[in-house]
Amino acid sequence: MGTRKPEDKVLLVRKSRRMNDEQVLVAVQGFLSADGTCTALPDGLVIVGDRLEVIERVSQMMDRLEQAPSVVWCVQLHVISMSDKDLLDFGLDVNPALELAAGYANLSNVTKDLTLGVVKGVRGEGGDSVADASLTAVLRATRNRSTMHIVADPLFTCVDGSPATVTRGLKIPIRQSMITGTAGTTVSNTIRFVQTGLEATATVREISDSVGRLTLKLSVADVVTVDPQLGPTTDDQGFTCETDVQAGGVYLLGGLRRGKKEQSKGAFLTIGKKDNSEADVWLVWGKAYRISKALQ
Repeated sequence: MGTRKPEDKVLLVRKSRRMNDEQVLVAVQGFLSADGTCTALPDGLVIVGDRLEVIERVSQMMDRLEQAPSVVWCVQLHVISMSDKDLLDFGLDVNPALELAAGYANLSNVTKDLTLGVVKGVRGEGGDSVADASLTAVLRATRNRSTMHIVADPLFTCVDGSPATVTRGLKIPIRQSMITGTAGTTVSNTIRFVQTGLEATATVREISDSVGRLTLKLSVADVVTVDPQLGPTTDDQGFTCETDVQAGGVYLLGGLRRGKKEQSKGAFLTIGKKDNSEADVWLVWGKAYRISKALQ
């Protein structure tokens, strides 16, 4: 068949093990010429047609991606509900929760690092981090105090850069009536499901061998009122934070104040077991671990 020239049209067919079909298209599109084509199938099969010189560059790019190490992270979150009295008893008189983070940073004789309301796991006299010791004390107290409980403590294992999501709550069926027809006499009933409770999404992106960039999006929703025609009114709270974390460190990522229980009109948010008239403060703690070394 003779020697192929760089401008000859050729076809590349190979398997992609690291990227899905959408990611393959994004990665390959930047290499293609005006006449080049790329098809990526859900099973990982990739078909690229273009000039020989382009195909060689695409093949080299995909080889390097396949050989790159795969990093896996383990993320543990603790969402803990406490009353205002509990905060005072533990010396966590915070409003908002950022003041608690600043309080850790002001502890004497410790190294401190305060970034976006996140406290680094600094070391105390016993070797344990100050934040870790405080979290341990709070977790123990949830076993004995009726005013404190663990809302959720999800554990994620995820590939570097891939999000992990947890949802905890009830899907509330809401009946809605709709009047139709020219005379307004036809009534149709539909059932709409509304998600209540907590939803958290965490993503970790490696920065170095022991540091990752943690992105956390957390939201809490409850149904307040229900209008038969307009539908439900929900009370939504949440926050999004992005910060760099040391592998194995303990961090206070944020907090939400849920208001006084006797003044709350929420009817469906019943996560955990708690019965008091104090204000609810939800503190969100997090740990991130890099699992051994990168996989090859």
